[in-house]
Amino acid sequence: MKSKSVISTGVVWGVCVAAGVGVLSGIGPAAAGPLPGGAAHADLGGGTTMTARLVNEKVDVQPGNVAGIPTSRVAWVSGAVRVSVTGKAKGGVIKGGYVVGCQVNLAGAGTSGAAGVNTSTGALIGPTAGGTLTLGPGQAAYVPIIDQKNYALDADNALYTINGYQFAGKQASVAYSQEELRVNGCAGYAQARARITIQVTTPSSKSETTLWGRPFSLG
Repeated sequence: MKSKSVISTGVVWGVCVAAGVGVLSGIGPAAAGPLPGGAAHADLGGGTTMTARLVNEKVDVQPGNVAGIPTSRVAWVSGAVRVSVTGKAKGGVIKGGYVVGCQVNLAGAGTSGAAGVNTSTGALIGPTAGGTLTLGPGQAAYVPIIDQKNYALDADNALYTINGYQFAGKQASVAYSQEELRVNGCAGYAQARARITIQVTTPSSKSETTLWGRPFSLG
């Protein structure tokens, strides 16, 4: 079960993480563990800087295989992204999700590259809605988990969602809780890694910085 992403902004960090339950009925409790998160800093020129931190990150991994299926596994991820800008920045967009790979070493993603991962886009397959992936050996995909409900109606007379959170001002914070990552079809080991991008707009330019979390095993 996953809860909705919780979004808050303000001069003082106002992260609120909704409670969720990382248990599937009949297959036992999940094994929870903290993750180290990550940080990124960028000098955007003209006296403008951006600092982003991934904090309170944790994963609940279902031990063993899902319902006894050896090629499936499931985990739930939680965390918060905090962004601070200085100078002439007018705001920006926080986008976030997880790169998930099957028999792919994600340790080099975002640095020297990793097999099966296009680090410029963050995905070989995707983005994939719903957090459920079917991956073969050597494949990876990006699962977006930060979204924003826009209180306007689309052509089908329904509220629409964007993959990202638009903010104004100098500080912003986004929290997510018990977002599901489910992998099917992977006979080997599986890994995942947070990938957060922050777009910042100034009067004269628009920049994008990527923050990577630490890789972790899905079994």
